[in-house]
Amino acid sequence: LIRTLSAAARQPICKGFAIGRSIFGEAAEAWFAGRMDDAAAVARMTANYRRLIDAWGSARGGSTGRQPRAAGRRNVG
Repeated sequence: LIRTLSAAARQPICKGFAIGRSIFGEAAEAWFAGRMDDAAAVARMTANYRRLIDAWGSARGGSTGRQPRAAGRRNVG
């Protein structure tokens, strides 16, 4: 998944990514089975997402592509 994400990040037409079960699948399975508590499941999902964000940023030359919002400005739409 990291290789594919990194390849996509290098393409100028690709502006971002959306990931689903690859972030939460294993953690959710363990949580539902009682092998992981809430905090551990959240930590695992957070780590998985952070790993993908870091891979994207690295492939983009260190940038996640996220633009800081102006103070007091809200996203609308």
